[in-house]
Amino acid sequence: MRELQDCLASTSAPEQLVDSMAARLEELTAEFNAYRAPVVPTPTFGLGSVPRGAFCRNPELTSETWSPDRLDGEMTFTAFHLGANGSAHGGSVSLLFDGVLGRLANEDGVWRRNAYLKIDFRSLTPLETPLRVEGFLVRSEGRKFWYGGRLWNGEILAAEADALFLTVPDGGY
Repeated sequence: MRELQDCLASTSAPEQLVDSMAARLEELTAEFNAYRAPVVPTPTFGLGSVPRGAFCRNPELTSETWSPDRLDGEMTFTAFHLGANGSAHGGSVSLLFDGVLGRLANEDGVWRRNAYLKIDFRSLTPLETPLRVEGFLVRSEGRKFWYGGRLWNGEILAAEADALFLTVPDGGY
């Protein structure tokens, strides 16, 4: 799905091919609509055996290492994430941090919700370039958990994140 999104975002296909592909996508959409189910919030986001990183809108981590309070991963923004000046869109960078820090905050099986996410952009974030992302627990106090994150382009800091997650009371969402 991600590869299709990249192709659609950067195509120079002739109009006839675009029209033909649009019709095929409409057919596929109609087939999937026959199996549409209500959205039910769950800690695995309703996809069961599909990894949480499989959401099409989220930038994909291609490798990752975990500990209870840290995540280190690698990823690449693609044409689908294009923003101004040929770099990654700031919303895509924010979505990356929300996904990484959210996974880290919920990895212990306790449901936590993001109360805030602040991103400081330090340099343009390139497309089609392997990047390193870090997420880490800064501190916790009762039901409050503060996390930080960094996105690196080699030795250049592209962005930093600061987030607060709150533990959700039992049965709450």
